[in-house]
Amino acid sequence: MKNIINENINRENELADNVIRNNLNRQRVAFMPLDANNPELRDFPQLTYDELLLFTLGIYHLKLAKSYCHEHMRPNGVYIMELYHRRELVENKILIRGRIQSRHIRAKRYYTYLLINPALQGRQSLEGYYCSCIHGRRTVGSCAHIASVVYFLSWAVYQDEFHTPAAFLDETILDLDAAE
Repeated sequence: MKNIINENINRENELADNVIRNNLNRQRVAFMPLDANNPELRDFPQLTYDELLLFTLGIYHLKLAKSYCHEHMRPNGVYIMELYHRRELVENKILIRGRIQSRHIRAKRYYTYLLINPALQGRQSLEGYYCSCIHGRRTVGSCAHIASVVYFLSWAVYQDEFHTPAAFLDETILDLDAAE
């Protein structure tokens, strides 16, 4: 883990610079919805749990990532992923944008960006990442929003028994308007 920190501590976040320079947070046309059948999704690396721990540099952001992931998979929640279709602008790599609902401010959404190099394997294929949150320009570790997208696309979709924890609580609150 110390090597990862030393390699990345002084590295500039080029993806963040590119997103800000090209104003990608405001572009809708350049992105198309990504569904589970999209062949580009197969190029997203499947990571081991140990690789996820190395990516997040510990368990804290990985636990938050699970929480965000489960929140977006609830019946009311939507995990919105989009694929940047202008691959020539990202050197034929794959750029995925996710929209993550803030857990602190209901009206706030964060945009997360992941740059994947399909020619590489494992954690190394995640060449860049950026989030519009206050901690999103990191090059050492990641914020919980980025971690949630990586957790979902590289781990959770491959698990047979992936489920929302305490899902039974969603059924315990009665909708009084529906009962009338």
